[in-house]
Amino acid sequence: MEHEVKKTHVTLEQVKSMCAGIHKLVQCDNFKPDLLVGIARGGLIPLSLLAGESMFNNRNVVTISTESYDDANQRKELKLRFPVHAEDFQNFQSILVVDDIADTGETLDFVAKLIKEYVPKAAIKCAVLYYKPKSKIVPEYYIEETASWIVFPWEE
Repeated sequence: MEHEVKKTHVTLEQVKSMCAGIHKLVQCDNFKPDLLVGIARGGLIPLSLLAGESMFNNRNVVTISTESYDDANQRKELKLRFPVHAEDFQNFQSILVVDDIADTGETLDFVAKLIKEYVPKAAIKCAVLYYKPKSKIVPEYYIEETASWIVFPWEE
């Protein structure tokens, strides 16, 4: 008998509420991001919500797209899907990297280190809605720790 993985379905309203929670955590930490970086695809909706007028009200947004699977779905080295230009990051001092979940943490870690190479003096912090304890990094901001398989509205 196969072990059934517990799946948690998240609504868009829950995502909105969680983003408001992330915004509050960042404010309470006195971190004032002057650039928001979303990791495609999962981080795009949270990025949009956090950048919105009711939250950070920040138009300085960038997306980074990575991949770690080939056509056969075999794990391979993480790489960028599109070029990222270092000069796009040079004028920012406080950068918030946004994704939906820190599962293994590989992607979040990869993107944060990449940005740090471009702007070594910048403060770079990570925010996710969900954090899994198996993640290789613990994001500075997250709303819920879980071991469940999370199904977001953009995955259905």
